[in-house]
Amino acid sequence: MAGDTHIAVVNGEFGGNLFGAVVLPSVSGSGGKVPAVSDYIACTIPSTPDKLSFETGDDPHTTTAYASPNSGDAIALVANSKPPTWVAVIDMTKVLNTSIVPRIKNGFTGKDTCDPTVNLETAGVVKFVAVP
Repeated sequence: MAGDTHIAVVNGEFGGNLFGAVVLPSVSGSGGKVPAVSDYIACTIPSTPDKLSFETGDDPHTTTAYASPNSGDAIALVANSKPPTWVAVIDMTKVLNTSIVPRIKNGFTGKDTCDPTVNLETAGVVKFVAVP
């Protein structure tokens, strides 16, 4: 979870290029009730600047999140596979904003997914930082 934004990042382990942003409740449940997730979206990390398909790294886990001290947005960092060559910097606050990233309903699963026609890099949602 990133800071006090209550937005979590989820992704696969040992490869793949999918990630999700999940809005968590700001308070825990009481009386045995589990609070509901209020929003979520699943997206694909674009290909890296060297035109390779992004593959999430293996152990040790290569994903973390924080609240940006500059913008207050929830930010996820995901490094690619061994050896890491890129870190995808994902603005999860922006990816959840439907005016920046429109959504489609996946008919098979019913999940909200990023509109695949949206370029997440030019939309300011994903940028890549080279690993030295």
